[in-house]
Amino acid sequence: FLANRPAMGLALALTEGNFEQAAIAGTFFWGGKSFTISGNSSSFKDAGNLSFNNSDGANFIFDSGAANTAVVLKKGNVQVGVGNFRTSRLDFTDGSFQQF
Repeated sequence: FLANRPAMGLALALTEGNFEQAAIAGTFFWGGKSFTISGNSSSFKDAGNLSFNNSDGANFIFDSGAANTAVVLKKGNVQVGVGNFRTSRLDFTDGSFQQF
């Protein structure tokens, strides 16, 4: 529990296919918003991309093969910020931020 922080939750389901293929699906909850998660992998060595989307049009893609830890946050096709998993911070284009 973190004081003055939105509640977070995660529910995931992993489905294993043939020849090291896998699919992931689930929901990420944060501060009253929920994001659906979907992704797949052609090899357990490469987790592939995970897509996060919500009904308001907010979305981001986490690329497990990317060299950096930042993800572009979008609403529809418009960038609204950048999330950095290494620093645990979301920086929004309006100058505000959220530390988690």
